[in-house]
Amino acid sequence: FTFGNHEFDYGRENLEKLFAKVNFWVVSADLWDKKRGRYFVKPFTIIRRGPVRIGVIGLAPKNLFSLSLRDNLRGLEVLPVEKVVRKFVRVLRENGCDIIIVLSHLGYNGDKALARKVEGIDVIVGGHSHTALQAPVKVNNTVIVQAGSRGRYLGVLDLKVDLDNDRLASSSGFLLETREGVKPDSLMQAIVDSLEDIAGEELNQVIGVLETDWVRHYKSESNIGNWLADVTRDFTGADVAFQNSGGIRKNLPAGKITARDVWEIAPFGNYFVKFEVSGKQLRSMLEWQAAGKGEFCQVSGLRYVVKGRKLLSATVQGRSIDPDHVYSVATNNYVGDHLHDIFGLDESKITVVPVKPNYLDRDVFIDYIKKQGRIRSVVQGRIRKEK
Repeated sequence: FTFGNHEFDYGRENLEKLFAKVNFWVVSADLWDKKRGRYFVKPFTIIRRGPVRIGVIGLAPKNLFSLSLRDNLRGLEVLPVEKVVRKFVRVLRENGCDIIIVLSHLGYNGDKALARKVEGIDVIVGGHSHTALQAPVKVNNTVIVQAGSRGRYLGVLDLKVDLDNDRLASSSGFLLETREGVKPDSLMQAIVDSLEDIAGEELNQVIGVLETDWVRHYKSESNIGNWLADVTRDFTGADVAFQNSGGIRKNLPAGKITARDVWEIAPFGNYFVKFEVSGKQLRSMLEWQAAGKGEFCQVSGLRYVVKGRKLLSATVQGRSIDPDHVYSVATNNYVGDHLHDIFGLDESKITVVPVKPNYLDRDVFIDYIKKQGRIRSVVQGRIRKEK
């Protein structure tokens, strides 16, 4: 097992308690504990299967600090990926490993780049990009596999090892879909059922009605994003609001809305924050977004037009942005923790203020749905892309 970004969603200390209890190998070669002066966990392990010695290296995302709250990563450092992999490929070969496998959370493109840059990796088992590779892909002499996401597939990979020459002789593989005929583990099902008994009644409470399907978009305006951003702006009293598209975790068909739906749409336990920027800074934020440099955000209180990767025009509540005016901006604490990555802002010059941090965003969304009763949100052309 190796770490992805979501393993840190509930903090480093919680994660350390969890992996101290597991009965499988946890490896990560690119996470360094600065306080303790050592790797966060073992960088690699060696597995013996009959006469075959298998070296396994783990890799967390290169951009982990852009994907997680910084407080949840306190004391950690992400080391240069190619450098550590070269180092441990050499160490594992010196320790007699016949094949070397990298467990990677770099994403498919990152896996291909790693295979091109680093010699000696036999197999990369990937994640993060949720890519369903129906058959192994070979880059240089490295086999790359990935089995999608959410347990929809199991990946099957057969390897033939040439022990005389310590190399991978051949490989074949496929994805096995798990939708039908899968019997739940009885112990795990009992745990789920017990938790459902505790929380199910409240989660299944109908809190409103959705008149139009809510559909997420990661690179364009969405109706669900508009509604969430509108609530953010209204609740905080800000001039404008931003909702990161990646933080919207579920589409929702028209019909009854339950509290469970909102928990699944906004599962992270974020809270709202505010900060102030000049009109000049606000325009630069939109230019950064238009150029595709940061995670695409849904907006409220403003509209802007993009052509190619250039910002053509922008207004706040129907008026042109005044470069000297000070605007209040609302978002969630995840975005507030990554203002440079998402908007290109100099974070040393921005003061981010929590807004009722004990009142989580999903609780606010639930309350607003209850107040509004019936929800009809549409795409309004807030973010327009000209050809």
